[in-house]
Amino acid sequence: MGVLLRNPIALAALAAIAAPIVVHLLLRRRATRLPFPSLRFITPSNAAAVRLRSIADWPLLLVRIAIVGVAAFALARPLFVTPARRAGWEDRVARAIVVDVSTSAAAGDGPARARRAADSEAEAAFRSRVVDAVDLFSGIVEGVRWLAGAPPARRELVLISDFQRGSLDEAALARIPESYGVRFVQIVPQDGASGVAPDLTLEVRGRAGDDRAVRAALEAAGQRPAVAPVDDKATASVVIVALGGPVPPNIGPIRSAWMASVAAALPGVANGAVGDRTMVVMLDKPADSFELPLAIREIRRAFFEPRAWQELEPDRLAAETLTKWSRPPGQIDERTAAHADEDDGRWVWLVVLGLIGVETWLRRRLDARVATPRPAEDVRAA
Repeated sequence: MGVLLRNPIALAALAAIAAPIVVHLLLRRRATRLPFPSLRFITPSNAAAVRLRSIADWPLLLVRIAIVGVAAFALARPLFVTPARRAGWEDRVARAIVVDVSTSAAAGDGPARARRAADSEAEAAFRSRVVDAVDLFSGIVEGVRWLAGAPPARRELVLISDFQRGSLDEAALARIPESYGVRFVQIVPQDGASGVAPDLTLEVRGRAGDDRAVRAALEAAGQRPAVAPVDDKATASVVIVALGGPVPPNIGPIRSAWMASVAAALPGVANGAVGDRTMVVMLDKPADSFELPLAIREIRRAFFEPRAWQELEPDRLAAETLTKWSRPPGQIDERTAAHADEDDGRWVWLVVLGLIGVETWLRRRLDARVATPRPAEDVRAA
């Protein structure tokens, strides 16, 4: 059996053990009262204000030290990793479910079937998270990141996609730790086109009165002559913020491969993302500059050229290949116990309460012994 401390910094409270030791060394006990006939012949002496004394109440001191030490241990939130608890962790599965929401997988009845499969996988898991991904590589990265912080359990990554040829390879699977299980659920749309051109929604934001310049820039780049609103149902969208234009809130780092392709096509231009499907490009140039149509053209080229052929690919990975790549989840890693959602601190606090009771009993017994006067002895007067 091992012991894991969820809050090890709390052990710094062990320094408080010095407090009861100092108190016992400096404490002045009440003197026992003895009847005495006369004090004339006793030479007066000056008692020191602070005097170190030998420790006479060792049991009481040891109990007080134990109270401080056990309380510090309880604050550290110990977790006792017993064989029974480890067996319970082995019997449950934390599952990350990556759902392909690319254009080819979204054709026909693919989304509905993928969602039903994801719900079924989530219900059978101890803990689960569904990750919608435009490409499987970014979905794998996000799923592995979540599994790394999940509570102790066997870990499994489930990929739900139509698995077009080229959408997944062994290099992407190498990002998955060997102890994680991998399963593939292939869903091929039964109706609708098997592959359609990827959808890109483009929006340009400029200062008030820049509508004409924005329209001209879109026409020059081959885009339809209108400011395209961002469609939440689109596969991807790009918001170009020209100089002085309103900036979307909650901008974070880019999270998809197609965003990385667009960022690489615009070196020196600040960019970010809002969610998994919307990329924000901060052009820092006015809408009437020639940089805007060039940026629109480069964005469209970077998005469509690497993705269009992949999304139109009619061939898919063979079931034998997916079976070869599959593996069951392995045993839990010792390091995952650090993410446990429980601890045994409450039981240690019960021990602290028991020690406090023992300390109270010892203290009262000592006080009663000190308060009881000794039998008077016959004192011979000089």
